[in-house]
Amino acid sequence: RVGVALEEMIINIEKINSGKKIDVDVRIKSEGEKIIVAIRDNGKSFNPLEYQPQENYKTDGITILKSITKNIQYSRTLSLNQTVIEV
Repeated sequence: RVGVALEEMIINIEKINSGKKIDVDVRIKSEGEKIIVAIRDNGKSFNPLEYQPQENYKTDGITILKSITKNIQYSRTLSLNQTVIEV
């Protein structure tokens, strides 16, 4: 699940920023039985918690991400997206 969550987050960053050069910082840590994945990027502002899927899509990356994670936190600070997920 961690690999799928990380892949969906990275793909989403790429899609939102239309192939522009974006710096992405990924940190993964284990806390007991849970795994925390933190991603920070300097791309366009995007809050996955506010995302609403389009009607013509049955599945999309953010919906998949929400279904396989226990918790998602998002903030935008100093022009950086900071997303933390718990798997």
